[in-house]
Amino acid sequence: NLRIGPLGWVMLIHQSHYFLYAYIIPWFYISKFSIDASKAGLWFSIGWLSYIYSRSIFGENSIIRNFIAGHIIAAISLGLNFFFASTSIYIYSILWFLTGIGGGSVYCLHQLKETHLDDDSDMDTCENIGHITGTILYFFVLFLSDIPDFLFAFASITALFTCLIFIVFIKNAKGKSMFDP
Repeated sequence: NLRIGPLGWVMLIHQSHYFLYAYIIPWFYISKFSIDASKAGLWFSIGWLSYIYSRSIFGENSIIRNFIAGHIIAAISLGLNFFFASTSIYIYSILWFLTGIGGGSVYCLHQLKETHLDDDSDMDTCENIGHITGTILYFFVLFLSDIPDFLFAFASITALFTCLIFIVFIKNAKGKSMFDP
């Protein structure tokens, strides 16, 4: 009885995108910057701070634009991490922080489901499937590339793909105008 409507698919892709690269973050702190594991966990929390405060950063208006802007910020940050991740722990951490702003825009999907769409997606299940799918993609990309940095490039592309799928589904959505606040 799995129900996956347009927002459910976007949620699944959004979560897959995050779990595709999230596990590489602590590993980079440990392997590239010689941070011990306990401190790597503290550095990892930087991304979660921005994730938690994403709604405050973007606000409640224009949730469509917030979701798109968040994923563009994440895509740019991840792309830059592909090129510059190994250069400085501070650059790496700032870019990791910025990806959290994009990831935190997931609140927009929940808000859209409640207020704008006639969509009966089981969002929790779609989110959980996305976690699993993203983790599988993580290992698949590592297996194919054997270059951990490549996860950032692939994750940057999937952030843009999340935007694209979101825009397509929103454009074809029935119900209230999706571009109303």
